[in-house]
Amino acid sequence: MDATHANETKNWDIEMQHACPGISSSQKSRHGRHRHSRQITYEQDALRRQSQQQELEIIRLQSFIQKFRDFTKKLDDEVETMVHGTCRVQASLEDIDCKRRVEKLPHEQREHI
Repeated sequence: MDATHANETKNWDIEMQHACPGISSSQKSRHGRHRHSRQITYEQDALRRQSQQQELEIIRLQSFIQKFRDFTKKLDDEVETMVHGTCRVQASLEDIDCKRRVEKLPHEQREHI
């Protein structure tokens, strides 16, 4: 129960005591049950709103997690592409280096390679 609702209930009780000093105990009891019922309804509404907010937050988090997974997958793919590219460059450099070494060999030795 929030402060506004509590104040309204308290004010109503005070008004009942002053305006109706002869009110019967059954009427007071009925009022108490009605007030209790309103309080339960109010608390149920508050819980329902809280539950809806939590469900929305869960949806937002699930969306964030999926976007994060997509992003990390994209990064993994890019890293893999870069690694393969680096390996190809390295192999090309090794081929060039090997060819240069062969070119430096005397012609007779090159024929045996």
